[in-house]
Amino acid sequence: SPSRVLRHLIAISLDELRSFAFAVTCISKVIYNLYHCRLGDIPQVVFASELEEDEYTDEEIERMRLRPGIERALDVEHRKALRKVGIE
Repeated sequence: SPSRVLRHLIAISLDELRSFAFAVTCISKVIYNLYHCRLGDIPQVVFASELEEDEYTDEEIERMRLRPGIERALDVEHRKALRKVGIE
């Protein structure tokens, strides 16, 4: 049906757009690292996967806050896991 074909074309276009955006980002990071003489970072940029997330600096990690309720949920799950292995 025409709507199925249209959805398929849109999906292909989105994948191509995503790949193009990744390529542009990769090229810009290579140029940035070349400009700042960070030659050791270039292989990491070139061989990065689209699935990898950007790394955070230590300062950014320290500034990050957990969403409300997450810490309690983590504690509950941790206690469950400890009980399962018989530590607690």
